[in-house]
Amino acid sequence: MRITLKKIIILVLSIYFVVTCYTGYKLLQRRINKYSIDTDTTKNTDNDDNWNPWGEEFEHKWHKPRISPLDLPFQPQEDEEDLEGQEIQEDLSINPGDHVIEIWGKAAIGNYLWEHIIRGRLEKKLGGIWSYGEKKIDNFVFRFRTGPGVVPAKVPQDVTDLVIVLNGREDSKIEFSTVWLNYIKNLPDLKNVAMVLLGNEMCDNSWIESFMTQHGGFVKAAFLVYDTKEVDNEHIFQWPLGVATYRGFPKVPHHDLSVTVPRRYLCNFLGTVYSGSSREVLIKAIHDNQLNKWCYVNPRYDWLPGETQESREEYYGALLRSDFTLNPVGMNTECYRIYEAMSYGSIPIVEDRMTPGECGNNSVYQNAPLRLIKKYGAPVVYIKSWKELPDLLAKYKDLPLKDIIEWRTKVIDWYDKFKNHIRDYFVETLQRKFQFEGDIQNDGHKKVDIL
Repeated sequence: MRITLKKIIILVLSIYFVVTCYTGYKLLQRRINKYSIDTDTTKNTDNDDNWNPWGEEFEHKWHKPRISPLDLPFQPQEDEEDLEGQEIQEDLSINPGDHVIEIWGKAAIGNYLWEHIIRGRLEKKLGGIWSYGEKKIDNFVFRFRTGPGVVPAKVPQDVTDLVIVLNGREDSKIEFSTVWLNYIKNLPDLKNVAMVLLGNEMCDNSWIESFMTQHGGFVKAAFLVYDTKEVDNEHIFQWPLGVATYRGFPKVPHHDLSVTVPRRYLCNFLGTVYSGSSREVLIKAIHDNQLNKWCYVNPRYDWLPGETQESREEYYGALLRSDFTLNPVGMNTECYRIYEAMSYGSIPIVEDRMTPGECGNNSVYQNAPLRLIKKYGAPVVYIKSWKELPDLLAKYKDLPLKDIIEWRTKVIDWYDKFKNHIRDYFVETLQRKFQFEGDIQNDGHKKVDIL
């Protein structure tokens, strides 16, 4: 077989064509995977690897237990109606007089607002790059968008009424939040803006002033976490921290709770113990009085940057199998553990002590810290010093089971009604601040009495 110049040229061109096609394919695949998340207009730091926007005092992987491990790992079950990907079947038709309000979640507390307070469903899109939900409450249609793919180039540009959920806990998050606020104020059709903000744990939130209407800005209402003195119930409103949705804390179905049977442990504490903190006093009280005979205790002494399925199940199991959950202060008195314990019907024992910073009482609230759950009479136990814990537990250890069941049930019911109340308060405040006409209809859940 004779090799001619023509055949050589054809072979070279064929190889060149194949290489070109393959290179083009790889470039296209890389562009699709990137999905334009790194847009230069956002300075977006909330990418897939960095979406969980903060750490918390007892999160992530635990050290090996110092007492016997829980007997069985507990895997929380989701309600059938909340399974990911299931279609939303409620009536979401928009009628004359309805108000469509967009909610953009750029902090994990947005998921608490949506799934736990508003009780909306959330469907993941494109592998979780962004998630979407829609919920109708009376004449309000809420549309929720969250995830690292929610960037200025991908949100509706014709939005008129907006609630944006932001993180203001530290400088890097404030910078990111400021970029978002400066962007949305220039949206052409925007009329009304409110903000739900994870505030600074020391209540230093002065950066939001220039964005508020009372200071010449455009944000008509801010729902702010922690006991900031700026809460006036006119422009700035108190908001609960809630559960750690960024760690995947679930909505706990009531039918999964063992309300009427004895629980294995009197109390539990899983968390990081910082040098010089009241947590050292707590651990000393537990050790000196051998309280781990009654309680599940698993402290660690170094913050760790990861969490495993095993550690998550250990924590959920401790809540589910304990009558009480110990809640020492961290950087702030309010912590996720308080709400997470109530989700499982474990009665919180809460350290009632102000932490350093600018948090505290003002003309509206005189019961800081934890003024929101105090205002509505949460059935929790307050303790001033962990040195009091041995006597307290000795008293509760001998409570009849029927009394514990009644208390446990009261905690679960109170927390459920509390979330309903916060939802109604949120909707009614938006109606007032956005100056929407008409009254909210009574749908059987409004004006709940949680006292």
